[in-house]
Amino acid sequence: MIEFEKFKWRLTEKDDLAYVKELENNGYPYVLKWEKSQHEKALEDDNIRHLILEEKGSKIGYCILAGFTMGNDSIEIKRIVVEVKNRGIGRKSLKAIIKYLFEEKNVHRVWLDYHQFNEVGAYLYESMGFIKEGVLRDSLKLDGKYYDVIVLSMLKNEYF
Repeated sequence: MIEFEKFKWRLTEKDDLAYVKELENNGYPYVLKWEKSQHEKALEDDNIRHLILEEKGSKIGYCILAGFTMGNDSIEIKRIVVEVKNRGIGRKSLKAIIKYLFEEKNVHRVWLDYHQFNEVGAYLYESMGFIKEGVLRDSLKLDGKYYDVIVLSMLKNEYF
């Protein structure tokens, strides 16, 4: 579906969901967890693209994109998780998704959010050109504590 360097984003299949759940359960506090049934529904939902990232045929991450049937040409990057750290794969993977959305799907806006404690994500998104739109104050409760959620977006003209 989306190929770059030695990597490939492809549509998730039901057999991939055990891997997705494993990543969710392996200590990624900035990734909200879904039940397996929610992932299964996403695979059938025309509004969503649930993707697996592969490197030379081995699974190394997943992504969930939403907004394909909403009619406003705005796609949300709901989740992006790359298992392999400190190799630049997250940046390259996100760049490939953004390119696909703007150049192949002709969307007008790509947006995402992150939790205030995800400093690595904040740096990555802003360094790639996402612009901060606002803060959802204390909108996430985790382990009895409230956190802000920061919303960012990139418009087509900003991409090009």
